[in-house]
Amino acid sequence: MAKQKVPVEDMDVFPYFREPIFKDAAGKPDAVELLSYEDQAVSVAFPITSVGIIASFVDPLSSSGDLDEASARFKADEKLSSIPIESDGGVIGLVSRTALMLRPKSALDALRSGSIERYLDHDTAILDADENVEKALSSLLERHSSAIFNDFLIYRHNRFFGTGTFLALTKQVALIRGMDLQGARSIQEFLLSRNKIESEELDVETYFRMAHEVGGDFIQTLELRKGLYMVASFDVCGKNIAASLATSLLSSFFATLKTGGLLAGHGPASLVEALNKVILDQTPEELFIAGALVFFDTGKRELTIFNCGYSPVYVLFSAPDGKSKCRIYSSSLCPLGLEPFGKSEGSGQTMSFFPDLKVFMNSDGLTDLQNESGERYDDEKLKHFLFSRFGRKPSELIADLDKEISGFMGKALQPDDITALAVQWR
Repeated sequence: MAKQKVPVEDMDVFPYFREPIFKDAAGKPDAVELLSYEDQAVSVAFPITSVGIIASFVDPLSSSGDLDEASARFKADEKLSSIPIESDGGVIGLVSRTALMLRPKSALDALRSGSIERYLDHDTAILDADENVEKALSSLLERHSSAIFNDFLIYRHNRFFGTGTFLALTKQVALIRGMDLQGARSIQEFLLSRNKIESEELDVETYFRMAHEVGGDFIQTLELRKGLYMVASFDVCGKNIAASLATSLLSSFFATLKTGGLLAGHGPASLVEALNKVILDQTPEELFIAGALVFFDTGKRELTIFNCGYSPVYVLFSAPDGKSKCRIYSSSLCPLGLEPFGKSEGSGQTMSFFPDLKVFMNSDGLTDLQNESGERYDDEKLKHFLFSRFGRKPSELIADLDKEISGFMGKALQPDDITALAVQWR
């Protein structure tokens, strides 16, 4: 089935309004003439990323106008937070609800209060309707940090277009960020779903518990060739979108080798070295990726483990004496993307297959997790969890892990992504 075509850009339509026409006495773009076009209406469409999408057109009042008229308009519309003020045919600023409604209330004070211009904010910010909302928000914070909650004027093509509120601008930025993050999450979930091993020799179960919409944890499982499998877990330094972009690099690296038929030409050491070279070449110097890559060679009946700055890798098995054993492979290599691998790092750590062989990997988001009392779910708690469930299948182990995490956390916040991988040789 062909992929469904979707619009390149979602558009919202700005409501109809009377558009004042630009004019000034000197012929320069610094004022707006307010002409009454009772029957003229203009419909303007804006993308959701533009300031114009939050604009509200409010009929301006004259700077010499009646204060009671302004008060009446505020009372009639509880959502109205400011009114544009014009003088000599041009909009010169805004009067806020707060400034006007807090004016002196006695008759004598009212007489002394003067015209509506007395309550005018002459430092009103002006934004372009076609400007990006995120850039507009940044500019407001930079230029008006002491009054960031003030309303502002919105112009389009040097014409007064409407007014906007800091709250509406912030909400629009949050909406767009949310949509972007949800889109990034969908891509990440799709990439993670594309690398499952379908084999009768290995039973693989993965676990993801994201702290935010997207993150820097990634799992890759694949068959290099018949009898040689790789299961790997990665943790990119950093968080959110920046980290998720680096996980896309990991996915692309393995996908390119797979679709190009190049996996079979790699052994464990050469694959890890090639990945390290790509990360060194395609990422900035400050970015690195912790990772644990475990290779199952069913022909040689041995494991090869490369722990590159990652959490300890647990290998559980039944020893020849019948006892349940666990070998813990802590980090022996630097994280990927920091420096080239030398000859001494090229072979990894190996061990032979034993009955009931099971491998467990987890990101440090698990052992750094804290409950409501500030207690960490440290390595000792994880060991107790794993050792007490020696005979569990990967699916059962991961299901128990989810319950364990939820019970430990309670109502505490999860600060980092939690990723785990359980693999059993059948």
